[in-house]
Amino acid sequence: MLKLLSGQHNEFTIGVGYQGHFGRHHMTDEQLETGIKLNKWLTDKYDLSENYIVGHRDLVY
Repeated sequence: MLKLLSGQHNEFTIGVGYQGHFGRHHMTDEQLETGIKLNKWLTDKYDLSENYIVGHRDLVY
């Protein structure tokens, strides 16, 4: 599930969302493995360092 992040970051970010309430539950193994593959694909496709992967709370709005 890719979507542009809200706020002023729309023009230069890609958001990846996961289904679940992770304050209460852990990600499933399938979610975690798929997320790793997706992040790897995105960093390869856009020639990015893994340092560019941040949590949505890491962005300043």
